[in-house]
Amino acid sequence: SAAAVLSEAGCGRAVVSAMGLFPGDALLQQVACQAVELLGFEGAMPRAGLVADGAGEAVVKVLKEHRGKGHLQQAALAALQALLMSEEADVRPRLISAGAVAGVTGALADHKGDQHVYYWARLLLQSLCAGDSNLKAEALRKLHWQGIEMDLAA
Repeated sequence: SAAAVLSEAGCGRAVVSAMGLFPGDALLQQVACQAVELLGFEGAMPRAGLVADGAGEAVVKVLKEHRGKGHLQQAALAALQALLMSEEADVRPRLISAGAVAGVTGALADHKGDQHVYYWARLLLQSLCAGDSNLKAEALRKLHWQGIEMDLAA
């Protein structure tokens, strides 16, 4: 597939590198998140490469640093959901350690009326909190503080 060719050519590494070199460039960050999403949803091999290259941590950073930009938030949320489809056992803990739950709840707080942000945030929180009642309670508490009620049942 095209994604496999791009992955083998180091596309994920280049995307993550660009994200780190130009953290304030919102357009670059949005396109980078979209690239992570597209490659991540394409298959296990590109997804594993992205995870190994640190794409998850880079996308969480974008989510937390570009809170006012709805389209960028949506792209970051979708990219994280794509990465969570990985068979790599350490993806979820790495995203949680990077602050994904706080990033997601922040995106929801800043974009309460944006149904696209809500859709991706709900999917992502369900994936992040799966099997972890403490994390789920923390996420629901943070949402409640923001005046957001959400059902995280799968």
